[in-house]
Amino acid sequence: MATPEYSIQINRIYFNIYKNNIRIQPKSVPQRIEFISITSSNYDGKVNFTTLISPINEEFRTYLPQPDLLIVSADKEDVMAGTQAGMERIASMARRFSEWTIAEHLISSELESGDIIVKDGSLQTSFIKENIYVNNLFKKAEEKI
Repeated sequence: MATPEYSIQINRIYFNIYKNNIRIQPKSVPQRIEFISITSSNYDGKVNFTTLISPINEEFRTYLPQPDLLIVSADKEDVMAGTQAGMERIASMARRFSEWTIAEHLISSELESGDIIVKDGSLQTSFIKENIYVNNLFKKAEEKI
């Protein structure tokens, strides 16, 4: 549910692992991670957005984005503040950042050297702070080589 001032979303991140064309169960990372995100805007000379996240299961918190990275300014992210479209774009950050965080955990604990991750969507970042997650992921991948 989104308005120009706030957005409440139920998020689900899910992945599969295949080995020799057979789907296998992950060893340590939960295959389905769910959380609620609440994004609100406020005006303090400029429009800022803050997203709070609450995992459905507390064990999921490890796989969610860092809360301080979910505070952004409308002008830096180039969104139309005060519009539903602007709110929806900012509200998607929690899910996008979680996808990168989970991929990083998969590389660390589930995948072996030479394995491949296929990510739905683009590898192009949409948010300024998203580069932090992408760089962490690439660093983990390089360590596996």
